[in-house]
Amino acid sequence: MKLTQYVFTAYSPKVTALALVGIVFAMGVYGVTQIKSDFDPVWYMRNGTYQQRFYSAVGDYFPGSGEKVDIFVGESNHQVLGVSVSVLQVASSRLGQKK
Repeated sequence: MKLTQYVFTAYSPKVTALALVGIVFAMGVYGVTQIKSDFDPVWYMRNGTYQQRFYSAVGDYFPGSGEKVDIFVGESNHQVLGVSVSVLQVASSRLGQKK
């Protein structure tokens, strides 16, 4: 057996597999560099649902207000905190109305 036949028969599958792994890795690196962080979950919500109306109202009433946070309040006196419960009730009732 000639040396060239041995080299091509013994190393050809290894070189081919290594080349394919290298190509897939390069495509993965390229894909990661093309990821955009401009994502809005509202794009995937059905129109007219409460959740979609809520996010729409938040965008209308509080544009550019920063990050959304949730505050859970237990037993507290809202009058002492300076928050009128009636104002919160009116504002929350507007979120449930259809435009």
